[in-house]
Amino acid sequence: MRTTAILDRLSTLRGADLVWMPLTVALLGLSWRELHRIVFILLALYGVYQLIRHGREAWADPPVRRLTLLFACLWLPMLASWPDAVDPDRSLSAIGRYLVYLLAGIGLLRLPWSASGAHRLRWGLFAILAFWTLDGIYQFMTGVNLLGYPIFPGGRLTGMFENSPRLGLMLATLSPLWYETVRRLSARWPLAWSLLIPLVAIVLLGGSRASWMIFVVGAVLYVWYLTRLAGQVIDYKAWAWRGGILLVVAGVLIAQLDWLSSRVEVLGNLTSGEYAAIDAATSGRLPRWQAFAGMFAEHWFNGVGVRNYALVYLAQGGQSSANDIYGHPHLFFGEIAAETGLIGLLGYLAFLVLVMRRFLASPALVATPWLIAVLLASFPLSSTLSFYSLFWSTLLWLLVLAWLSVERQSAG
Repeated sequence: MRTTAILDRLSTLRGADLVWMPLTVALLGLSWRELHRIVFILLALYGVYQLIRHGREAWADPPVRRLTLLFACLWLPMLASWPDAVDPDRSLSAIGRYLVYLLAGIGLLRLPWSASGAHRLRWGLFAILAFWTLDGIYQFMTGVNLLGYPIFPGGRLTGMFENSPRLGLMLATLSPLWYETVRRLSARWPLAWSLLIPLVAIVLLGGSRASWMIFVVGAVLYVWYLTRLAGQVIDYKAWAWRGGILLVVAGVLIAQLDWLSSRVEVLGNLTSGEYAAIDAATSGRLPRWQAFAGMFAEHWFNGVGVRNYALVYLAQGGQSSANDIYGHPHLFFGEIAAETGLIGLLGYLAFLVLVMRRFLASPALVATPWLIAVLLASFPLSSTLSFYSLFWSTLLWLLVLAWLSVERQSAG
């Protein structure tokens, strides 16, 4: 009874703020063993408790309803793919695991949120990004990061993400939150814009061409937010020379590092029209894209089942490696098309439309940078990691929960 009373009181505390902490810890946990999983499991358990004890009140909460709608857009197609899955057990495991995000979201949104929550969350995230960036700089200078993790084969920085080229992709996806903090700092510190230099450098040195694309898209959406939504007046002359400095930094890095210049140069092959050249520019992904197209053609309605692309691809003679690096087609919309079919694509489109409509409506400007990050985390052409993987699913729903929490605080 005492435990029940304590749990009931959590959602009724006044002036307390228990939302920014689990979100911040979970984000840090993405680069620290399985810490993010522990956070989401604890939140999910609290979410189950809330549904049992206060189900009607919880479902009546607008942020919970919005979360449920967004979750249904992605989860129901996963469930619909299960009856015809190539490996039903493999799919069922992923489908069941995905429910944690809805339950964790309900638990988080039922926690108290203070007026300073958005401020604390933004600074908590900025501190983590700054730490990852500085760690990446240290790795570039010494060959290993602060924990002794070496540079990824080929010269690409990994930072805290041991043996994985995720550093640049994570910084690119979360870059709108970095921009927003720099913008706010600029009101008191004119040189705050210089904080963009290390961010650009580490995203570039991460070596992921997908992250470069995400980075550019994020910058465009953020400028749109400033000029069209926030009504900001941009000093184009000042930003012209600042942008020039950023381009010079990028140019020097590309000129001095052979591995980086070769990755940039090969991008020109995308417009060559030659299969071999385009395949080289996409890191050998054309066969995997052809494979997902074939799977969609044969299983167009509900796909081959979540997390089953690799099984079908290998059965068709596709090449893989010991760490299953080709366990997905390296294209979000391709993975969704192959594994959940037309149902999945329609649900995914509905998810993007709902988020984009909220972005354009912008009922709470302070939440808009988080919305941009959600759009980047679900960008159709993202190609580095699997959309349904534990890592990326956790990041996506963490950002959705941060957006809903900040928007709720702003509305209150």
